[in-house]
Order: sequence, then C-alpha cells, then structure tokens
Amino acid sequence: MANIRVASIPTDWNRAHGTITSMLRNFSYWLDRASRDYWEALQIPAGSINLSGSATPPTVDTTTVPGSLLFSTSSTNAIAGCVQVPHGWKEGSNIYPHIHWTKTTADGSGLAVAWEMKYAVASIGEAIPAYSAWLSHTLESGDLTTLEKHNLSSFTAINMAAETVGVYIFWQLQRDVTDDTYGSNARLLGIDFHYERNTGGSEIEYDKL
Repeated sequence: MANIRVASIPTDWNRAHGTITSMLRNFSYWLDRASRDYWEALQIPAGSINLSGSATPPTVDTTTVPGSLLFSTSSTNAIAGCVQVPHGWKEGSNIYPHIHWTKTTADGSGLAVAWEMKYAVASIGEAIPAYSAWLSHTLESGDLTTLEKHNLSSFTAINMAAETVGVYIFWQLQRDVTDDTYGSNARLLGIDFHYERNTGGSEIEYDKL
C-alpha cells in the first residue's frame, strides 16, 4: 500500500489564522465592554464654585490648600449651583451625590461635622420644582480624627426615574453649625455626582435613542 503523504499547512496560513483568531478575541472583548453600563463622576471642584450664589459663603483658602473652601465653625456657611447631567447618562437611573472634604485640625474626639445638601431636578420643558429637605451626610471613607485626612461623604440618592437627557440638577450644600460639634474650619475639596453611563452621548442632539 502506497504511503499517503499529508501536505503541511503553509506557515503563512498559520500566521494568518493566528492573526484572525486574535482579532476575533479582541472584537469579542470590546463588544462585551461596549454592552455594559459604566459609572462616571460629574465633578465640581471647590475652586470652580461661584460663591456669589450664596448669601453666607465660605472662605476661599489662599495658604494651606489654595482654592479649597473653608466652612466656618461660628456661622452656617452655604454654597449653591446647578449642573447639567451629561448625555451619556443612563436615562432614569439614580444619581449619587457626595463630597470630598477634610478637617483642618487633628481631632482625637472625632466630633461630627454637619454637612447637609438639598437639591431639585428639572428636565427640558419642566418647571424647576421646590428643593428637597436638607439631607445629612454619611461618612463613607476616611475618619473624623486625622488632620487634613481626605474624607468622602455621601448623601441620599437623587431619584431620576422621570427625567430625560438635558436634565439639570440644582443643589445647595451647607455646614449647619447648629448641629455641628467640631470646633474648627471644615475644608471642602469638591462635589461629585456619580451616574451610570450607557452610551458615549446622544445620537440625536436633544434626544437619546
């Protein structure tokens, strides 16, 4: 019986097959990532906040952390503003506000700082409603004892179930010294609104498919 000779697969074919396989794996990877929702932060650094929006604004620090805001221990300082939610936001999903802040002195007793926030939301075509009640913060990371420790505090989620692309958040933040036991300035570094993102933006300028 004659020997059957099997032709070898050309090296170029092996190389092409490996390249195609690698491309398909990469495509599958990026397709999977594109189909997921992601978290993003809508950031408002303290130095970008217009203090004229409040009758009792905090002081701008010009020495230790220039541009940060110092909230007094002797009077209730407040700030306010408004911001549009990016078009990549997953319509109808909640938005989660939080602040980044520090204590300006060491505090072995870990005394409370009474940060409070209230807000209102309005999509295009809606009247701006009344603000919510003042909401207290929850310390999520950091501590209340260490000098200039970078702390993160969260507030109750903002219900966005009825809102659409173009929605604005109107917010106010204060340190309520009538409910505050810490005896030194509290430093605000910035405000963030965490939101879920499911696209890079709107496919139609003022709408979202």
